[in-house]
Amino acid sequence: MFVISIEHFADRLQNGVSPRWERSSGQCVAKRQIKLAGDNEGRANRVILGGREATILVVIPVFNRCDMVVEALDSVAAQTLKPSQVIVVDDGSTDRTAAAVEAWIGQRPNLNVELIRQTNQGASVARNSGFAARGRAADFVAFLDSDDLWPDDFLQRAAMGLKTNRDAIMAVADRVYVDVGGRPPRFVCSRLFASDPFLQIIRMGAGYGSATLMVANAFEATGGYPVDVPTGHDIVLFEKLSAIGKVVHNTGKPVTMRTWAEPANAKQEPHLHLRYPDRFIRWAETYLAVCQERATRPHINSRRELLYHAAIAYRFLLAMALEIVRLQPRQVLRVLKNLAQLGFLTSKNLVKLLTFSA
Repeated sequence: MFVISIEHFADRLQNGVSPRWERSSGQCVAKRQIKLAGDNEGRANRVILGGREATILVVIPVFNRCDMVVEALDSVAAQTLKPSQVIVVDDGSTDRTAAAVEAWIGQRPNLNVELIRQTNQGASVARNSGFAARGRAADFVAFLDSDDLWPDDFLQRAAMGLKTNRDAIMAVADRVYVDVGGRPPRFVCSRLFASDPFLQIIRMGAGYGSATLMVANAFEATGGYPVDVPTGHDIVLFEKLSAIGKVVHNTGKPVTMRTWAEPANAKQEPHLHLRYPDRFIRWAETYLAVCQERATRPHINSRRELLYHAAIAYRFLLAMALEIVRLQPRQVLRVLKNLAQLGFLTSKNLVKLLTFSA
């Protein structure tokens, strides 16, 4: 077992070395060649790393979604490039989620799936627990939320993207948000995310976790999903990932993100962020905290940071508008304090923000 720091990854990338590693005698050896192998007999494709088959770990955290998690597992089983290991982490469900997963596993003996049960500790802890169980033996890792669905070639396309972009540490697919209540679907392209992940997260929101295949050691280098952030986990994780390697846009069929509101799907646990009425302020505060942490790093582009600050201030203004509608004066004051901290309370800067394209 070993830990690779963000600084180590950054140094390797600056020296033109791929951040993709092979474990050999406890050391990291950069791999220069990756190829996708298959045959014409309908057998699954394989990703070949330096003469051996690469390992892909899939982690699915779940809490009280006995029906949806089975459908998510079906989408994993349908992959043209099969994962080496699937870990389902039941985060203290009180319904029949664990029994449903166990029954599903029993019907698919040819797929390597393991169920881990733990007390309720939150989605970030569940994801990290799944990675800790098998991730250090994997080359790639993907985290699939229990209410999301992969197209059948998601892993194959992502692996091919990482194959042709040796300095990339994650491949991100497009997303389509499908409301189970019948509202029109909403498509979100991830092309711009590949050019500036943090800016796109600020502008468009997070939610990239289920649409991403990562180099496992890169994920480990970040320290994993943040456990001290109630909502907006992807904001922190993906900013750290973007600091140590590039992103490749995984073009093709989008990942399906299912959304719903009570009572449209009352039997399934609602989305985590719906627990927080002030979630838009929380997310903006997380953006701000990440920006403040970025300022401590060397080689920061000051002009780019100003753009991030402007985008964050715009998100605060949108959050404040929502709190005014909700008649929450304390939350409005909370937003104003954050805007003052950003230095955007002058009339000149407010005019700029009002014309900023989010």
